[in-house]
Amino acid sequence: MSNLRLLIAFLILVSLLIATWVVADIRLDQPASTNRIAYVDEDGVIRTVRWDGSGAVIISPDVEGFFTWPTWSPDSGRLVYSGVTGSGENIRMSLFASGSNGRDATEIFAGEDGVTGLLAQGVIHYPLWSPDGDKVAFIAATADGLTLFMDDLSADPSAQALLDNGPLWISWAPDSEHLLAHRADEHFLINSDEDLNVDPLGLTDVETRVPAWSPDGTSFVTGLRANRTQYHILGSGVSGGEAAAPRRLLTTSPIPAYLWSPDGNYISIAHSSRPLAYLGLSLDVYASLSVYSDTDADPLLIVREPMLAHFWSPNGRQIAYARLSEKSGVLRWVVLDIASGERKALVDFVPSVAQLTMFQFFDQYAYSHSLWSPDSDALVFAGNLNTDAVTASFKGLNSGASLGGNSLEHDGEHIMVVNTSGDTTTRVIADGFMATWSPN
Repeated sequence: MSNLRLLIAFLILVSLLIATWVVADIRLDQPASTNRIAYVDEDGVIRTVRWDGSGAVIISPDVEGFFTWPTWSPDSGRLVYSGVTGSGENIRMSLFASGSNGRDATEIFAGEDGVTGLLAQGVIHYPLWSPDGDKVAFIAATADGLTLFMDDLSADPSAQALLDNGPLWISWAPDSEHLLAHRADEHFLINSDEDLNVDPLGLTDVETRVPAWSPDGTSFVTGLRANRTQYHILGSGVSGGEAAAPRRLLTTSPIPAYLWSPDGNYISIAHSSRPLAYLGLSLDVYASLSVYSDTDADPLLIVREPMLAHFWSPNGRQIAYARLSEKSGVLRWVVLDIASGERKALVDFVPSVAQLTMFQFFDQYAYSHSLWSPDSDALVFAGNLNTDAVTASFKGLNSGASLGGNSLEHDGEHIMVVNTSGDTTTRVIADGFMATWSPN
């Protein structure tokens, strides 16, 4: 009997320890396990959690300030994020890096004192890790306007300025040797070696945004307006550090935004856009999404729905897109299966402003902030649910949300996970306004 009591006491102790990690903020001695979600709460504290909201690890440093927009390194071992410290004339907007265990916080870039410009609403920097994880290219507001920097992640809080006078859009080559930059109507090829040479490519277009580098690194895609109703999609290669003359791959309607699938088998092009004012932001709504397996042939798939953004799953077999629902002000997540062409509606929601910013510039954030789980089985997003249209079951975990009748009462905004296969379920995992899943 005494042995049974000891066993029961031991099990209770273990359960209490597990429960403590579910609700408490901790820092780990070793790197955190992979397959985690980084999110920001309303107080500007960055944490990572498991898919169900358990195992919280605090990432942002223990100093007074507001920290936001975390970005995972390619190996999921580190995060880079923005921080605002000080006040008044001494306010400072800096870029920090921390390990996934919440330790070794380092200020890798110190903004100019008193300079408080933003890239977009609530966005202080846009960082993009090199695929090998050795460097971070980032865009920040300076006295010279939006400026592109390169940083080697050392403890020296300075970085090399490459281009200023934005707007700026960037994309890394898969081998990390080159960075493509689009500034206003110009494109540049930047060598990432010590010299960091910035060479203009002679490609001009002011309306498209992010050049898309193919996953095999042999070519990249840009756009060029042909006339009022047509846009050329151009392909170029890089050899010996120089870009080859572009060739026309296909022609579509304005203004296109394009993404390669992670496996390089497909390219998706959102087109036929029109402006939309939503939650105080100016957005593009695309009337169509075309998926090509061969740019010399007709599209493999065409989806004609009013959508704001789309994102490839890591395995390249699905596209998740956020579309307008039938209810004013409400969006809907839908998943498109590439092999079958079938579409599956997941959940209706109202996004947070940060989530909406990801949609607004989805062709840039697709490279830096994954909403997909590493196994391509779930999505994370921020905002509130519109339960009148939720056909899935709803599960809350210490969320501050309550389900009553046909409506869901919310206190602020929430981080939610919806699975994309099997019976769809949506789970509130935390209170917060922005989230991104680790690459692995």
